[in-house]
Amino acid sequence: MASKRDLKKTITNICGDLAGACIISETYMGADSDKMLQLVVAFAELQEKCVKNVTTAFDHTPADFDNNKAYRKARKAYYRAAYGKLLTDFNARVDELLKQLNAAIPAEAKQNNKAL
Repeated sequence: MASKRDLKKTITNICGDLAGACIISETYMGADSDKMLQLVVAFAELQEKCVKNVTTAFDHTPADFDNNKAYRKARKAYYRAAYGKLLTDFNARVDELLKQLNAAIPAEAKQNNKAL
């Protein structure tokens, strides 16, 4: 697993790039300004929520277990499940927002992009 710091940076970079894509779509492709603003806000909210959820804590101590091996095993399973859920939810929300972004781009701009 990457460090929490790297994970937070990755989430921030992805959301920032996608918000930038919304602004570019609005400026150069003629996408609807209101929809693009809503998407930029949605990406910002997604970033805030996911970065906040990266910092999670295992709510048990080694004293709660019979031995350190059991503690480490339970802690590893907890973090694996927590980060797996975080990434699954993040990816699902990004896919949903990208579908909205693609739907907001005019058909003429899509055809021009394909021609390039």
